[in-house]
Amino acid sequence: MGLEEQKILQTITENLTTKLIDAGFEIEKKKFVPHITLARELEIADKINVIVEKTTMDVDRISLMKSERIDNKLVYSEIFSKEKTIN
Repeated sequence: MGLEEQKILQTITENLTTKLIDAGFEIEKKKFVPHITLARELEIADKINVIVEKTTMDVDRISLMKSERIDNKLVYSEIFSKEKTIN
């Protein structure tokens, strides 16, 4: 599910990408597209349509995740997280 473009999310992504490159990490060339994964590798018999109404949510923590295949299963591991600080 796609997310509405937010300046703060774009700024976080750009800053993180710069810092990861500076630290020697290889970054994918494809553009980062913010999204929420609703299902992965879902097997269904018939095509279905899902309608999701526009909604908002507050975010108080961001996590940097690593995804890798282990024993043919996609496994996610948190590398780093940051709680929202109150100013």
